[in-house]
Amino acid sequence: METIKTEGLNLQNSPQSDKSISSNGFLPADYQLPQEKSAEKLTIFFKPSHEKVSVRILSSPAIMGWESWENRRCIRTRTFEEQKVPVDVTEKPRHFWAMKVFNRATNSIQLWVERDSKALQTMMELIQDPRCGNPIHYDLIVSTEVIGKKTITQIKPAALQPLNKEAIEMSNTFLLSEEAVFKGSGNPFVKVDKQNIAPSKFNQPENDCPF
Repeated sequence: METIKTEGLNLQNSPQSDKSISSNGFLPADYQLPQEKSAEKLTIFFKPSHEKVSVRILSSPAIMGWESWENRRCIRTRTFEEQKVPVDVTEKPRHFWAMKVFNRATNSIQLWVERDSKALQTMMELIQDPRCGNPIHYDLIVSTEVIGKKTITQIKPAALQPLNKEAIEMSNTFLLSEEAVFKGSGNPFVKVDKQNIAPSKFNQPENDCPF
């Protein structure tokens, strides 16, 4: 590549940096490109994938409602009737459960909004099984599977595993806001002052799920 002559051209910035410059004179000698940070929504929201992830539900009861999309805007309501969907619309509103979960893979508190009817049926069967009961007392192994053109959520109960102290503190510090869930945007968690934190109940299993 042909080099353009720059004799007589002042290329220095003002004020000059104290950092040493690399041999080509353009970059600091120790410069590295910063690592891109994931978008906030990717850390706040739990989205099942093909990889199996162990999560613990940390809110009870679940927040339930109906969800639809209009011009890329999420519309959540507590009842189907509130959706006011035209009769000729091709994609009907979907029933959802919204839950605060502890993701063991990322060691973080997240919001899980599940809409897959088969996944919800599986969870309901576990909850109604007297050997398992409320899922705040055991982990769920969550993944997805593509069948034909549909992606379905697979859910299996895991062996009883206590939550560590850090997970309990995070859960008690960040409460899930029902108002924010139905708003459908922004951070769904509300930070609680330490003096108002309630005692944990997540390591007090009612039953030992046998599956």
